[in-house]
Amino acid sequence: MLIKPDQWDNPSPIQTIEEDSIKQEDNMVLKIPGGYINSFKATVPNSKLMVFADATLTESKLDDVRSDKGLWYDLTKMSSL
Repeated sequence: MLIKPDQWDNPSPIQTIEEDSIKQEDNMVLKIPGGYINSFKATVPNSKLMVFADATLTESKLDDVRSDKGLWYDLTKMSSL
């Protein structure tokens, strides 16, 4: 799930949600541009995620913005594909 928020401090619950599904056999990379909120969930047991970033771990920790997990999308209701 990707969302371009209208504001960071108090984002509106009405936002455009972009979704994608990546399967192992597709051999794809999903690029998340700066300025987007993102969330993901593995739908296959024992999945592994490889993340590449253009910031250090220390820089990333300083750029951690959190929102209510149910504000836009309930990932717990996402079924396995």
